Amino acid sequence: MVVFASAVGFSAAFGTFIMGSILAETVEAEKIEHLVTPVKDLFGAIFFVSVGMMVDVALIAEYIVPILGYTIHWSGTPGIFIVLAILFAIVLSPRLQARSERMTQTFTENLTERERREKAENELISGNIG
Repeated sequence: MVVFASAVGFSAAFGTFIMGSILAETVEAEKIEHLVTPVKDLFGAIFFVSVGMMVDVALIAEYIVPILGYTIHWSGTPGIFIVLAILFAIVLSPRLQARSERMTQTFTENLTERERREKAENELISGNIG
């Protein structure tokens, strides 16, 4: 499908998307999903680590006042609440992390197979793949 999409002038990504949509509707979809999930998780981790490594934390610390000022200025009163919520989350994040991990594990264990398929479809539609 990628070759066909490229031959008619579309991107390879579009061809891949179409082929994935076709495979998702086959009777082997669950088996394919089971085989591809580890690879998807690996590339997702690589992506977020590489993007995180490109962030220069020193620049954020250096320009924190203008960042907060622009956030509050451009979003008005909601901006103040957004900044306070972010700061609140940063302060409480280490304390809540252990509880959050337990809750996430419990939640994912309780998902039915149907809910997992629906979640995967929603991620595909919204572009949250990986």
